[in-house]
Amino acid sequence: MRLNPENILRKLEEYHRIGEEIRELHREYGRVEGQIRSTIFKLVYRYVKDEELAHEVTNLIADVVKREDALTPETVKERAYGRVGAELTLEIMSEEEAEKVRRTISTIPPKAYAEIIKETADLRKKLRELGEKIRELEKRKREIFWVVEGDVISIDTMVKLVYKCIKYALEEGTEEVR
Repeated sequence: MRLNPENILRKLEEYHRIGEEIRELHREYGRVEGQIRSTIFKLVYRYVKDEELAHEVTNLIADVVKREDALTPETVKERAYGRVGAELTLEIMSEEEAEKVRRTISTIPPKAYAEIIKETADLRKKLRELGEKIRELEKRKREIFWVVEGDVISIDTMVKLVYKCIKYALEEGTEEVR
């Protein structure tokens, strides 16, 4: 067998390159999320003139539309209305605020929800594509050394890391092991 420790360094470079790609994709993901929220806010603000309330409703609707594909105006409205309960359970908003948000969600006409779906369609598609790319790269990154930043290094993880490094050093090696 031949041993080439340079292969380990090449894998480390690949690991860092993938990490940078992931960070860039996360930045892009955040920008697209912001565009979705901005688009929704503009449409909601036509019907809700209280800016703070419009932002609250926008956040609930954005959480719904960015997670689901098969959207109808009714499902967006229902799910946004249902998210108010989750916010209340997590004590993010008071009972009084929750009731005000529910009333507001109920008063927004179906055509506004339809417009939200239509106007955010391309952005939502891009968001899903970015999310998929991020998951694929995170999987590839983890496969390199079986560990990523933030992992707690146990003895098992350390042994696996050493195993991977030896395996990489043995691939396409040029020096003979003595």
